Amino acid sequence: MWAAWATRIILLFATFIFIEEATAQDALNRSVQVSAKYETGPDRLEFTWPWDWSEGGYTIYRKQPDATEWGQPIFTLPWGATSFTDFTATESSVSEYAFIKKGFETIEWNVDVTPGDTLVFTINNLYGNGLCCNFGHGWYLLQACGQTLSGGSDFGFEKKDTISICDSGNPTETLTITINPDMLTNNTWWTLMTLDGQLIDSSGAPGTNLAERPKYGYILAGNNQPPVENRGSLLLVVDDEYSLPLRLKSSNWNGTSGATAGK
Repeated sequence: MWAAWATRIILLFATFIFIEEATAQDALNRSVQVSAKYETGPDRLEFTWPWDWSEGGYTIYRKQPDATEWGQPIFTLPWGATSFTDFTATESSVSEYAFIKKGFETIEWNVDVTPGDTLVFTINNLYGNGLCCNFGHGWYLLQACGQTLSGGSDFGFEKKDTISICDSGNPTETLTITINPDMLTNNTWWTLMTLDGQLIDSSGAPGTNLAERPKYGYILAGNNQPPVENRGSLLLVVDDEYSLPLRLKSSNWNGTSGATAGK
């Protein structure tokens, strides 16, 4: 009896762990893993990617390799799509394509505050570049009573705004905090406090994701790809902690550190 219940508990725990790992937004499921194949009769480029469980459809862009702007989307696809065919491709064409599963989104908080109060809004960034510009062009905005009280984008590690809340005669006023995050939605957080340090509201603990991170994939595709101008070299540095076991297996290693020729 106990063994049967123990098995069920273990299975339930394993299922929970699987769900957590499957839905965690790691680097793999933040990408659209798109591949392309050129076909003839008629000429076309066929794009495919794995099925994605997350919500939202796909927005597709195309541009010439030397263009600096993507322009308007060329096509949109619904949730669950796994392929797209571009019939404008020709035998000598090559283009860059962007497949956006989820773009940057604007996040909004509405906080009830006391009319006439003076408050301190603090916004922090883990990497010291604010919301711009290493990982996207984000920004934030503070508004109340139809007025903009403060805002910014490239504020370094921290920015403090002392703001005065209007008094329009209502029991409370609404402070609207709007953030358009950069690509790393867990590297920025904010707090709203009174002048004497009492916490009114916050976005959560440092490291909390403000929103799901963007999903995208880029590919250069065509039947006439440009030649590789300069093939680079790769330097691989391996710590002794990992290289030592490999060297021990090599019959050519003489017991001294340094580069070793293995079998």
